[in-house]
Amino acid sequence: MKFKSRREALIWAAGVYEGEGCLSRLMHKRNYGKKIYHYWQASTVSTDKDTVETFHSAVGVGRVYYLGEPRGPRGKKVTWTWSCTKREEIYFIMAQIYPFLCSRRQEKVREFVKEFSHV
Repeated sequence: MKFKSRREALIWAAGVYEGEGCLSRLMHKRNYGKKIYHYWQASTVSTDKDTVETFHSAVGVGRVYYLGEPRGPRGKKVTWTWSCTKREEIYFIMAQIYPFLCSRRQEKVREFVKEFSHV
């Protein structure tokens, strides 16, 4: 998909993120649970590889992953995800799409920014 401008690409990316995206604070344990690391992850998931790849191209950071074959009786398509765990890159993306997000998603971004600014 070709966009006429960077703004158009970001508006499109915000729409995909609104529908299929997630900004989560995750936890990872190391050394048999003795060390716990918290980190943020921004992601989108889709069965349309081209949508995930276009999202990646529009935001310019993160990676595209193949999640695997369909599972369960309802699974009919393979799944793809775009994911980003680098704080600076998440900040970069969210700062650009923030104006185009609904209030619930904006609140999650503010939560991330508040923690990000204290690190």
